[in-house]
Amino acid sequence: SLDDPLYLEPSGDREADVEEGMRRVTSALEAGIRHSPDQWFALHPVWQGLAT
Repeated sequence: SLDDPLYLEPSGDREADVEEGMRRVTSALEAGIRHSPDQWFALHPVWQGLAT
């Protein structure tokens, strides 16, 4: 697991709640990748089509 569970309290504004939940999930994922970058792999080409 990356971290402790994320508990989200509904505010009554579903769109804002989803946005806040995704922000928190993304932040947790970013922290996990920064901590152990060797444990992660992009499953699709990130820079596909760009000239090198």
